[in-house]
Amino acid sequence: MPPEGTTAAEVIASLKREGIVIAGGQGTLEGKIVRVGHMGFAREADMAQVLAGLAAATPVGSGRG
Repeated sequence: MPPEGTTAAEVIASLKREGIVIAGGQGTLEGKIVRVGHMGFAREADMAQVLAGLAAATPVGSGRG
């Protein structure tokens, strides 16, 4: 779940601006969660980039919280 003070859509949009594509929840989880997946081979550096993007997109990670 996105932390209080931000929405799943904001997190998704923030990462998209950085060239990272993640998805939102489906069904009852729509708007409540984000999903991270990969197509094919994913390196450790790829995952580190996603985690850094998630941290920057959230209030605590970005210094907003």
